[in-house]
Amino acid sequence: MRILFSSMVALVVFFSFTSIYDKPGHAQAVQLNIDWQLVQGAGTGSDIIHEVDSMVIYKKGDYFVYLVPYYNPGIMYFQNEEGAIIRDSLMYNRRLVHIVIFHENDSTGICYDSLTAPAGHAMKVDSFLRKRTFPGMEIYQKENVSLISFTYTGKKEALQEVYIPRKKETLPPGLQEFDSLYCYYTTEKFETEISFSPVLEKGRKMRLKRISFIYNEIPAGAEYSFTVPRRKMMWELKHVSLPDKKEIDRLLKRYKTERR
Repeated sequence: MRILFSSMVALVVFFSFTSIYDKPGHAQAVQLNIDWQLVQGAGTGSDIIHEVDSMVIYKKGDYFVYLVPYYNPGIMYFQNEEGAIIRDSLMYNRRLVHIVIFHENDSTGICYDSLTAPAGHAMKVDSFLRKRTFPGMEIYQKENVSLISFTYTGKKEALQEVYIPRKKETLPPGLQEFDSLYCYYTTEKFETEISFSPVLEKGRKMRLKRISFIYNEIPAGAEYSFTVPRRKMMWELKHVSLPDKKEIDRLLKRYKTERR
């Protein structure tokens, strides 16, 4: 039996930054968190999957710096005497970060593979933002949902609202199943154009910092052969700190020089 080792770089959609981005004494940035609990297939209970995504956004002057995660997995392959691969084994799965930098008025920016990368590659800003920041996202459609409760605290997380769908069959594709929607507003300011609902933010004159779609339990039956537990889909904006501020500022300074 022969053994082959492969180190591959693969972009990943689902990833979460750890708490090192939330320590005091570092530059403040904005983190986008997405937390999904999904039903995959219609087989057994193991088809419930939990997926998370996260991205950090740092604004300095007229420049944006995005920290976008990806994995660098190392895989060992085992071959038989005929050279066919009979199995593989994941040896490691390093979590790395792409750094995307651009001026707010530019149509192109640079993507670096690390903070110490000798060079980066050009990237279309519009294409990047369409993929990562959900432009045009609007969770609120007046004709499809009803406000059933709200709580005003007067604190930073100033308002909580709860909506339910009027008629599930009238909801847009992908939202037919949700049973309630929780909206959390704040008086905080976020240095990002990401918005879950421009309509609600304009009406409340506050930022929508977190939304949670709740899906009630689905009994086993025609749709699934197992009982699907209560689930949620959550989008969140939160302030975090940047432990790598010196390295990021150094890379930003280099980018400004190369941009001229």
